[in-house]
Amino acid sequence: MKKINIELRNIYRSEESQPDPEVKQSGPSEAEEEARRRFIFSLVVAILATGIVIFIASNLVKIYLVKPDSKARLDYKVAHLTAATLPDEEQWAIDYRHIARQAENLTSGKQEFSAKWLKNVAYHVIMGEEASRINDLDSARYHLERANITFPDMKGIQRNLGTVYLKLEEYVLAEKFLQQAYAETPSVELLNNIGIAYVGLKDYVRAEETFKQAIQQQPDLAACYKNVSLMYQKKGSVQDAMVAMESYLLRQPDDTLFLQLGVDYLTENGKNNEVIRILKSLQGADPWTVHILLAKAAAREKDESLTIVSLKQAAAFKNPRELLAEMNELVFKSVSKTASFEALAYELELAVVSDTTNQMRSVDFPSP
Repeated sequence: MKKINIELRNIYRSEESQPDPEVKQSGPSEAEEEARRRFIFSLVVAILATGIVIFIASNLVKIYLVKPDSKARLDYKVAHLTAATLPDEEQWAIDYRHIARQAENLTSGKQEFSAKWLKNVAYHVIMGEEASRINDLDSARYHLERANITFPDMKGIQRNLGTVYLKLEEYVLAEKFLQQAYAETPSVELLNNIGIAYVGLKDYVRAEETFKQAIQQQPDLAACYKNVSLMYQKKGSVQDAMVAMESYLLRQPDDTLFLQLGVDYLTENGKNNEVIRILKSLQGADPWTVHILLAKAAAREKDESLTIVSLKQAAAFKNPRELLAEMNELVFKSVSKTASFEALAYELELAVVSDTTNQMRSVDFPSP
């Protein structure tokens, strides 16, 4: 613009007013001075802009890429996520988040009673219990630890914190806090969890004593028998593991996964006949699982009759294609060449073909 203005002014000057071309101008011209000023100004602006960009970028990196301390992270980052799932009657606790943040700067340990102290405890207890409910164990641990530090005499905190440690497989801390909770309010469930902690610590003597104490107090506590069976499996006591397994399945027959794993464990340890006995007597379990497991156990004993009977009973609960897939497993090799096994396989193959044909007939093909 400056240059353009100069040229415009030159249009209206008379020839007399034009500078003598032969006279040399001393010093830089006005246009050169203006260009230099513009260059310096642009350079300063560029330096300032670069500094601002670097400052903003470094802060973004700190916020989004650099991982802060785990405890601070849980309070500021996860707490908001947990709050979204709080029941309506506990939403009031969110208003105390800023108080909990202020408390982070306080010296650890029990604080003097005040309204802020009470709100801080309430916030961490509610957020910790909610995080535990949705299985956000890291958040649950942090909030419950803060609550316990602030109010160690509050009932229920040690129980919840010990349970979280147990799920995190931190068995030393789990046993410590669960024992504190049991001393405060004894219960069979706490004894069961303490027993699990001892199993995690490989202290099988104390684990067995604790489980027996729990069973004496509540003989129908199914979970305790399951844990006893798993404990004996870890210990290598096959017979004791089998007895506890039967006691558990008698009370909880619909635990299909445990049944399958238990059968595998007993089979690997040479208890195939006991597997057949248990499966024959089992009531209330998933029938498909029971009949297939029984057929496999019978095939290992080369008991053709029991194998075929079990497979036919299993056929009532799955389609022919799925049963054929099971029959192709290596475990049935010992009976696969028998006439009864081949006849059953042939019937199932016909059923598969028939079912496929019926499906094709049921499709409405477009007319040509």
